[in-house]
Amino acid sequence: DHPKVAVFAVLADQPHYGCGDLLLAAAMLRCSAAVFGSRLPFHLIYQGPSELAAHSRRLLRAVGWTVHDMSARAAWMKSIHKPVFTEAEAKAQGRRWVANNSVQSRVDGPGV
Repeated sequence: DHPKVAVFAVLADQPHYGCGDLLLAAAMLRCSAAVFGSRLPFHLIYQGPSELAAHSRRLLRAVGWTVHDMSARAAWMKSIHKPVFTEAEAKAQGRRWVANNSVQSRVDGPGV
């Protein structure tokens, strides 16, 4: 019996827009879900420098994440990351838009 839903996240082990320690946040997210009895699979797409990758992957796996290390494919990951920052952009690209999404006020995407 395979779940039809899973949690997916991306972790880039590098400075990030106002989020603090993303490794800690990912570990806390998984642990919090487990405490409340979640049986959802947690998959994490990881991209980071090699000197931190082994430690980070071990930690995340230890708390229950299935880690997909994409460090060797950083250029490809950047090429598929195409955020939208406004509702008009989302409509023009046929993409979903969530009303009152404060994250979309970010300005650290491609081309910035």
